[in-house]
Amino acid sequence: MPIRGPAMANTTSSIGEQIRQLNDARKLVLGDVNFYTNIVQGILPIIGPSSLPPLRRWGAEFLAEAFATPALPSREKETLSLLVLESLKIMVEKPDEDVQVLRNVIQAAASIYPLAMRWMYAFPSPFFLLLPAQPNKRLATHRINNSYDTPTWERMLAIKSRILRIWDGAPPAVRICCIKFAQRVVLAHTAAASPEQRVGDRAASVPPLMPLPRPPRRSRN
Repeated sequence: MPIRGPAMANTTSSIGEQIRQLNDARKLVLGDVNFYTNIVQGILPIIGPSSLPPLRRWGAEFLAEAFATPALPSREKETLSLLVLESLKIMVEKPDEDVQVLRNVIQAAASIYPLAMRWMYAFPSPFFLLLPAQPNKRLATHRINNSYDTPTWERMLAIKSRILRIWDGAPPAVRICCIKFAQRVVLAHTAAASPEQRVGDRAASVPPLMPLPRPPRRSRN
């Protein structure tokens, strides 16, 4: 299904027609998740900062749905996350961004954070879990998985930093999403530090010394 770029969408086609095409694309992936990669790649050019709000709202909502759906395997979500992080970063950093766009971008980021961690870090050998506890000795159980791809992790950290900065002054609907994002981040890092690591969950193997987000302090007047 062809999806037109922002220039054509805003000059030769009504927004209503463009949304209709996008909704048809959504129906397509609901019927077959194998279309997600093509559809996501197709919509990224039309949800940039120069696009009209209705298109950005639709795109942000679609990305939030894509990374939240259990129908799409985690491995495919991990691959998709590499494609969308820059777009999410641009949207979340846009001053005075539409509230609905911001909410869905943060929700998508919450789903992507564990995937980005899994992309960067490899899980320990299952034999490590059989070793006796050594409380006074830290074993090197984690290693960088894709050390060449530091830009991906830098984008993820930039998104996290921005979300934590806007948390305190955000509208209530956005603040709730910020809280849920922080909970997701803390959960991922807590799993990494837990002795009850699941061998099959690479996201649980991220080094526990990575900084955890802290909620912003409210000033007392």
